[in-house]
Amino acid sequence: PSGEVGSFKLSNLTFVDAAGAGCFITLPETGVTASEIVVENCVLDGFSKSVIYGNYETANIDKIVFDGVQTKNWGTGQGIFDFRKGTYGSIIIKESTITGGRDLIRLDSGCNTGEVVIRNNTFDGVNNGVNGNGMLYVRKGLVTYKVIGNLFLNQTADSKNTIWKTSGVQ
Repeated sequence: PSGEVGSFKLSNLTFVDAAGAGCFITLPETGVTASEIVVENCVLDGFSKSVIYGNYETANIDKIVFDGVQTKNWGTGQGIFDFRKGTYGSIIIKESTITGGRDLIRLDSGCNTGEVVIRNNTFDGVNNGVNGNGMLYVRKGLVTYKVIGNLFLNQTADSKNTIWKTSGVQ
């Protein structure tokens, strides 16, 4: 999506990265303003990088929701939910199954973020790659973190942080 999109929703679909795009949703340099982006009850298969990637200050999204999403055959090229710049009111990941991938959530100092809610998910082998920086690779203070009722399977921490990348995260 780009420009003023209001509300954007994808529901009950399967997406396979046959073209090798790497990212499922890449927020464009030209900017996107949205009240919400919702992905629900979808299967994301074979992406090598991010479910959603935002690296431009021109992104301004009130609410991002991933509900009932299943990832499989996921690569370790970037954070799964990777936000480096932009404004995101709330990021909600709930009742999803995430398998593989690098950092679950990456939030860099160029982001303005309200709350992150991670509720009732299953994470299997997330952040097990060589370049993993932690489940929550956060370099920006947040208003609220809520991590509730999740199941973490097959996690390893070979000389790295499994959950938090840096100290001082609130």
